[in-house]
Amino acid sequence: LRLNEPDLIRQVIEQIPPHQVDLLVSRLSEKFVLHVMKFVGAELETTRHIGFYAKWSHFIMMHHGLWIKRKWKDLLPTLNQLQKVLNNKVNELSEICDRNEQTVDFLLTMSKLRKLKSNKQGRKSTV
Repeated sequence: LRLNEPDLIRQVIEQIPPHQVDLLVSRLSEKFVLHVMKFVGAELETTRHIGFYAKWSHFIMMHHGLWIKRKWKDLLPTLNQLQKVLNNKVNELSEICDRNEQTVDFLLTMSKLRKLKSNKQGRKSTV
């Protein structure tokens, strides 16, 4: 984090097992919390590891919430960025889920119609 090399930070953070994020964030020094928050906010905009970085932001808020609350004026731009990015991701994912749900409903309906059609044809040929 001191080197401030995004590629190196990304490489290190993404090699941390998800089940250890909680422990690592709880041990994170307050002087690095802001750096990690900024990095997580920036990564959430472009990464495909949304759940992983959302877990990071969740645990940062859980373990360092009091510190963030005390320093909120200094952290406001970073907090706004995190909130904006997370809201955008929620909206994008909910649109995708809605489309997928509609597609599944359509496919199920089409499957039922094909079964009904094949059953009707099977009855006609036996009569």
